[in-house]
Amino acid sequence: MLTWISEQAKWVIYIFIVFIIAGLLFMDQASLQTNEIPPIAKVNGEKISAEQYATQLTARQRQSAGQQVSDADQARLRKEVFENMIQARLLNSQISELGIQASGFEMHKDMLLSPPPGIRQNPQFMTADSQFDPKKYEIWLATDSVYNSASMRQYENYLEKEKIPLMQLQSYIGASFHVSNLETEFSVARRENKAKFVVLSTSIDSFNVTDPTEAEVKAVFESKTDSFFIKEDLAKMNFISLAILPSVADEKNAEKFAQFLIDQIKDGADFAELATLNSEDKGSASKGGRLGFSKAESWVKPFAIAAFALEPGAISAPVKSQFGYHVLKLHEKKTENGQELADVSHILIKVTPGTETVDSLQSLARAIAEKVELGENFNSLAQESKIDVKASDWVSAREGLPGIGFLRGLGGYLFHNTKGSKISKVLDNDRFIVLAQKTIEIAKGTRNLERFAPAIETSLRNEKKMAAAIKYLSSLTLNESLAKQEVKVSLDSSQLIGLDSYLPKVGFGTAALQTFFNLNENEWSSVLSGDRFAIAAKKIETKTKEFKQIELMAKREKENLGKFATQAVFNEYMAYLKRSANVEDFFNLHYSE
Repeated sequence: MLTWISEQAKWVIYIFIVFIIAGLLFMDQASLQTNEIPPIAKVNGEKISAEQYATQLTARQRQSAGQQVSDADQARLRKEVFENMIQARLLNSQISELGIQASGFEMHKDMLLSPPPGIRQNPQFMTADSQFDPKKYEIWLATDSVYNSASMRQYENYLEKEKIPLMQLQSYIGASFHVSNLETEFSVARRENKAKFVVLSTSIDSFNVTDPTEAEVKAVFESKTDSFFIKEDLAKMNFISLAILPSVADEKNAEKFAQFLIDQIKDGADFAELATLNSEDKGSASKGGRLGFSKAESWVKPFAIAAFALEPGAISAPVKSQFGYHVLKLHEKKTENGQELADVSHILIKVTPGTETVDSLQSLARAIAEKVELGENFNSLAQESKIDVKASDWVSAREGLPGIGFLRGLGGYLFHNTKGSKISKVLDNDRFIVLAQKTIEIAKGTRNLERFAPAIETSLRNEKKMAAAIKYLSSLTLNESLAKQEVKVSLDSSQLIGLDSYLPKVGFGTAALQTFFNLNENEWSSVLSGDRFAIAAKKIETKTKEFKQIELMAKREKENLGKFATQAVFNEYMAYLKRSANVEDFFNLHYSE
C-alpha cells in the first residue's frame, strides 16, 4: 500500500493545478540570488529571486510537456506565473501577520472530507460494487504507518502550510460579511416571481444621425475626470511584415524528398515504416499511413484521381495537392452499394519554407534595421525594397499585431527599450518576419483623449440614435398590431421570466426590465432605452410564489449565497492588497516579450 502511495506523483501536479495560488504560498524565503542576477520582482521590499521564479515556471511547463505550445502561450504562461507569485507573496504576508496556523485537527478533518487525489479511485477503498467506501478509508487513515510515506508527508505539509491557512484567511476576511434572510429572500424572489411580456422595439441602427463633433467628444472627455485612464502601457508603431512562404526551391525540395521515399520503397523499404517516420499527416502516420477504404469524394481531387488510377500494391509518383506532396500505395479496391472504394496508405510531405528562404527574409529585414540605427529613414528604406509600411492601432505588451500574431520581443522594444534603439530587432513567428518602429506611447495611469476618442464618438452617436428611435416609437400608438403597420417596428413575445433573466433587446436585469415588472397586466410601458433598441412592453401574465415558499427556498439557499458573497469579498480584498502593495517589477530584465 505504501508503495502505491509513493508512486502517486500525480498528486503533486494535480494539487498544484487546483490550488495554483495556494500552491505558491510559503515559498522558500532564503535568497538564492547572486549580485549579478537581479530579482524578478520585489513585493513590499521583499525579493522574489529569479531562481525561485524559474523553479515555479519549470513546474508549470512540465504540466504541458509533450504538447505543442506557441510562443504566445509561453509568454502568457510566464506572465501568469509572475502574477501568481506576486499574489502568493501578498497572501503569505497576510497569513504571517495574522498568525494563522493549521491545527492537527483541521488537517485530519480535511483529509477525511477531501481525500487526496487518487484515493477515491484506489481499489483498496472500494466496495464490492466499485464505490468508494469512506469507512475503509477512515480506518486506513488511522494507521500510523501511513504517514511514513514521503508522498503522505508531502501532502500533510501542503495542508499545513498552504491549503488550510488559505482557507482560514478566506474565512477570516469573509467573517465580517453576513447575508441576511432579507437579502436571500430578495434574491430568490427576483428569480422565482415571473412575468410574460410582449415587446415592441425599433433598432437604433434604423436612424441616421450627424457625427459627433470634436468639441462634443472633447467635452465628454473633460467632463469625466474620473474616467478614461489608460490601464496598461500602449503604443502605436509603423511596421513591415514579410510573409514566410515557401519558395520555388522549397517546393522542388519537397517533391525531391517524396521521390526519394519512392525510390527507397522500390529498393525494398517498408512503406508503413517510412510513413510512420516521415509523414506529416499525424493522424495517419501512427497507422503506417493507412487511411482505409474511402470513396473518391472523401479526398481532394488530385489525390483521389491518383489513388483510383493505381493497381493494388502499386506506388504512385509524387502527387501534389493543396496539402503538399503525397506518396500513395493502393492496397485494394472494391465496390459497395454501387460505390467504388479504395483502401489507400499515403505519406504526406508538406511544402514548407526552408532555412534559405527564412534566412533571406531575415537578412533583408536586418539590413534595413542596421541602416535605420545609423540614421536612415525607415519608411524610405522599406519603399526602396518595395515593402509596404503599415501603421498599427494601439497595442499593449500582451497583445500581438492583428493579422500577424504574437511576436516575442515586441513588447520589450515598445515599453522597455533601455538601449534607446531606433527600431526593433528582427522579430518573427512561424508566419512572418517583422520590423517595427514605435511612433507614439501612452503610459499606464494617464488620461488620453486620442486613445478614447473613437469609443466616445461611438457612444455619442449611439445616444443620438437612441434618442431618435425613442422619439419615433413614442410618436406611435402602442398596440400589438403596430409591427404590421410600421416597417421599423418589431413585436416579440417572451417566456415567463424572472427579474434576473435576460430579455432580448432589453438586456439582463436592467432598469427597463424592472419597469416592465412593475406594470399592471395588459398595461403598456412608456418607451425606454434597451440594448440597441428603443423598447416598450406590455405585461400579459404574472406568476408569483407565496411568501412562505420564497422563505423556505431562501433558507435552503442562504448558505450557498453566503459562500458566493464571501468569495466575492475575498476577491475584492485581494484586489485591494495588490493595488496598495509596493511591487517593483523587474520581469523585463529577464524576459523580453
